[in-house]
Amino acid sequence: MKNKSLIIIVTQSILIIGLLWLIIYFGKDEILKKDIDSELEMINESEVENLVSIKNKRITISDSMIKNSGIEIQLISESKERSLYSSYGYVVNLKSLFNYKTNYLNLVSEINKLNIQFKEEREHFKKLKLLNEDNKNISDSTIHKKEIEINNHHHNLKIQINNKNNLLQVIDQEWGKLFKELLISPEKSLLKDIFNSETKLLKIIIPNNKVQKSPPLSLMVSSFNQPKNKFEASFISNAPFSDGDIQGRSYFYLTSSINLIMGSKINSYVQIAEDINVKKYFIPKSAIVWSDGKPWVYEALNNNLFLRHSLFQMEEVDNGWIVEFDKIPPIKIVSKGTQLLLSEEYKHLITNENED
Repeated sequence: MKNKSLIIIVTQSILIIGLLWLIIYFGKDEILKKDIDSELEMINESEVENLVSIKNKRITISDSMIKNSGIEIQLISESKERSLYSSYGYVVNLKSLFNYKTNYLNLVSEINKLNIQFKEEREHFKKLKLLNEDNKNISDSTIHKKEIEINNHHHNLKIQINNKNNLLQVIDQEWGKLFKELLISPEKSLLKDIFNSETKLLKIIIPNNKVQKSPPLSLMVSSFNQPKNKFEASFISNAPFSDGDIQGRSYFYLTSSINLIMGSKINSYVQIAEDINVKKYFIPKSAIVWSDGKPWVYEALNNNLFLRHSLFQMEEVDNGWIVEFDKIPPIKIVSKGTQLLLSEEYKHLITNENED
């Protein structure tokens, strides 16, 4: 009986040992695979850290990645270009001014003629009056009739002088003091220039938020239809009023151009005086990357470190942008490959979120 129990115990032990051996034999590959995967994951993470490292808009990239991605770096250059703002204007139709000039000259001519007649009639009246007083060769009724004629003549003269003054007042209100003085002295060359067919009178309305202490002495203008054809215009006087739909001050300018048509709308380009002391920098188009609705540029620092900067007061030019920086501007910027840097930056951030 004892031998039989011993045999059963030995058999059970052998079976248990066999089962353990089988479990160990078939499970070792899975255990090794997990260990290998874990080691590979650590290696991959290490390689990623070597390629890209990001913190607070700072990104570090390996030499090999820079070389293979085509990233280019250049020194930033300060721009001497000054900001220009565009304002509304139009080529003035001179028909009403020409009519005013004609009416004024006619009134002046009529007044001169009435003055001469009045003086002649008054001298004649004096002679008649002397004859009447001496020997009564001239009747009292004739003297009285002549006196009425002279008074009527003088009254007509006063009416024409009043018409002339009223016309000058209207011209002053609609065109300004300068044009009133020019019409009073039509021999002045400026008036001849204004009515010259090759010279165009412009009215420029500068918005209130751009108005300076004094208007620009010169500016560049172009028509809406031909914006690339620009002409220089020279200031001549303030304009008395602006159009009702534009808040600003009006000024008259003269430009020599046969391509501008009377009544046509134009753009004027004015330099901001306050902008002269502001430092601005040229950024090529390829250097700017847009993110979160804002323009950015990457500053290239030492040790393959790149820092993202936001841009302000951007003004587009032919081959790039003129910009300002809110702080100290970068010395070197990434001129090509900014989109890659931004992609790596956000790719890294997305990976971190998944891991968390």
